[in-house]
Amino acid sequence: MTSNFVTYQWSHWLPVSPVVIPCNPVVCVVANFPQQSQFNNVIRPKFRNSNEYVQLLLDNFKSELGIYYIPASTFSGDPYGGLERFWKNSFLWLFIELYENNHLWTLKPVEKPPIEDGKGTPWETVIHSAKVRFNCEMANHGWTSMQGRVVFWFRILYGIESGFVRGEVVFKLYGQKCERCTSGAFETALWYPEEIANAMWNLYSKVAEKFYGRPVDKVVRGLRGGKPRTPHKPELCQSCSDGLPCGKP
Repeated sequence: MTSNFVTYQWSHWLPVSPVVIPCNPVVCVVANFPQQSQFNNVIRPKFRNSNEYVQLLLDNFKSELGIYYIPASTFSGDPYGGLERFWKNSFLWLFIELYENNHLWTLKPVEKPPIEDGKGTPWETVIHSAKVRFNCEMANHGWTSMQGRVVFWFRILYGIESGFVRGEVVFKLYGQKCERCTSGAFETALWYPEEIANAMWNLYSKVAEKFYGRPVDKVVRGLRGGKPRTPHKPELCQSCSDGLPCGKP
């Protein structure tokens, strides 16, 4: 049994009790988990549907920060688009439920899709599109896209550490190029908080169905509507350039 520990800051939005879990250095170890009832072969969702989950998450986010916003801009290469805490908390609010079955799930951003390394089950893919914002500081130009895209890859790792099964989720927020400048860089997508929550519910429903054998109410699509002034331009889109054309699941 390894004695390495990594401190992980759990969301204080949840009622918690401290738990210390030995594991490899790359995985969270010291965390505060909500107390769970004895697992009885039925994984109960904390939320009745995605609408309830999204609204409660937004209410707590606004209550804590006093604001509800999408960042005006973010530093180049920020994998969370200025809302790192919201991405992490929206993940934890759902996946903490699986801890009841001694399953620990982790989330991290990646630059490239993961490759098969034989360390776990084959990677499963979830592609989610939403309305997002982009901002190019060089050209002082901002735009909205209905083809914002996040791709999740998930798997369960082989082997058991101290009685825990570890699930792994990695993701990438795909960007777009500004058509008014010549830098050629993909600008970071700025996600609306409710669209982040919507994407996370979509991911969770696929994980619950794949590994735990039960369906979850599907995500409510189209939280934010829009009427694009111009058609989507694949040549400016990172997802399209990487072989994941927008408009296709």
